[in-house]
Amino acid sequence: MKLLTKTAQVEQHIRKAILKGRWTPGQKLPTERELQSKLGVSQRTVREALIRISEDGLIERKQGAGTFVAQKPKVGTVAILANIDSLASKVGYYYRNIVEFAKEHIKESGFRPVLSVGHGDTPEEFSSSIHLFDKSIARDTVGVLSSLDAGPLEQKLEKMGIPAVSIVAAKPTRKHCVVLDYKAMVVKGARLLREKGFSEFALFYNDAPVESIEEGLRIQEIIRKELIDAGIGLDNVQFVAVPWSRNLEQAYDTFKRFWEQSNHPRAVFFIDDGTCEAALQAILELGIKVPQDLAIITQANTGRAFHFPVSLTRIEFDPKQAVRLAWQMLEKLISGRTVDEPVVYIPPSVREGESIG
Repeated sequence: MKLLTKTAQVEQHIRKAILKGRWTPGQKLPTERELQSKLGVSQRTVREALIRISEDGLIERKQGAGTFVAQKPKVGTVAILANIDSLASKVGYYYRNIVEFAKEHIKESGFRPVLSVGHGDTPEEFSSSIHLFDKSIARDTVGVLSSLDAGPLEQKLEKMGIPAVSIVAAKPTRKHCVVLDYKAMVVKGARLLREKGFSEFALFYNDAPVESIEEGLRIQEIIRKELIDAGIGLDNVQFVAVPWSRNLEQAYDTFKRFWEQSNHPRAVFFIDDGTCEAALQAILELGIKVPQDLAIITQANTGRAFHFPVSLTRIEFDPKQAVRLAWQMLEKLISGRTVDEPVVYIPPSVREGESIG
């Protein structure tokens, strides 16, 4: 990564101090000599940085009077990171909700939201596809809210002094993040099935997209560990792996193969609503009666609609809550305040339907 020059570092420091409100509109900045002494750079470096900032209209340099914050300074930018492949996928409604809710919070707080879209199946691929910080808009960016694990990009942001908060699933991936508690979701679903009399059930999960996924983050490992820790024996759980793809193309065929088995359980738990949607198509085509022939529980975030004759019992996460908590954390980081809980878990809630009887 290209290192910032001393002038660029001073420019970034002063710019972000103004955008964070340390110096308010009309307020006089410290003198060049004071800034030089405080930042440990030459007076020439400070002067060059101030000239660059004044060219953007953020400050006004008055001959003989000093340098002042402009009466109407630019509004700080908060970037929202999203993956175009996820936005267009079967679970795209969730990511689109995250983006829209984030825009609302950012605007209400007086910042300017900018959507930066990347692509790729891994955090590394996504990180390398984001070019937001190659553009001039990066100079006004005071924070980043990511709808996914931004991978190496977050390390770059940290070096640039730009705070970032991610909304992720299952397990924290970075220093500051809001986590959808998939561990609690799995245990809630398994216990609910047991309470309804289904001691045996099949658990459909999406197989890891790449072999390089970090050890301990594989969803099947998390599931197995949490079931064991909750005292739920694995002998009565049939794990059904759906080969991973962005649109879960193989979920339909995977469910059909499962149903063709003579010893399949009479209950299923889908830990992904996209997988459930594909399986529901197969269930309708096969004429399977729910819940008489098959009981169903699925993960489904608030706002998810299923076109199915029977209302599904679902374990939900609320995207609005996730964004609200992520923005509260990011706003503290932007203003330089301390974040007491850098990792916040969102517990799931159960909405019972007719699909488990």
